Amino acid sequence: CSVSCGPGLRRRSIFCVSESNQVVDDSFCAGLVRQVESESCNLTPCTITYTYEVQPFPE
Repeated sequence: CSVSCGPGLRRRSIFCVSESNQVVDDSFCAGLVRQVESESCNLTPCTITYTYEVQPFPE
């Protein structure tokens, strides 16, 4: 997933290949149903934690 929390995107590569497993132009796969290349993932909301940053007193 593209993020560790909150809405992200997961991607994959899709290639048109010949019977000999060679990558060919997408036009050779015309008429075939192309699978999706991306989908939503990791929809858990992010938890934001706040704190004080404390600096020392000046001398």
